[in-house]
Amino acid sequence: MAVYGGFHHVHLVSRDPEATAAWWKKALDAEIAGRSEKSGSLSITMMLGEAKLSVRGLRAGEEPPENESPAYLGINHIGLMVDDIEGAIACVVDCGGALINPVHTGSSGNFVAFVKTPEGVLIEFLQPKS
Repeated sequence: MAVYGGFHHVHLVSRDPEATAAWWKKALDAEIAGRSEKSGSLSITMMLGEAKLSVRGLRAGEEPPENESPAYLGINHIGLMVDDIEGAIACVVDCGGALINPVHTGSSGNFVAFVKTPEGVLIEFLQPKS
């Protein structure tokens, strides 16, 4: 068995997948690639450049945690390469997100910054220095 290529997708769960998908489209120019209904929940697939991002609603019997702060165990954030880190930050903030950690040089040698979506998803933007 071998894993090949990058991640196939990242899947988010949202109280309102339509609103969440609209936010990603407005803030980061995500392209809506498809919609489906599965297990009683709407799922919307988007493309962010070459990255596939899906978001689905809560299913019957699912209850969101009371504390929706970023996870400390499991997946903590999504990393996205951008060509204009300051512009990406401005778009997120203008669309109701928040800057969490301003631009600095990360351990990868890239410029990095962390932002948070209105639903609390952490995104690390990375921009090559050269």
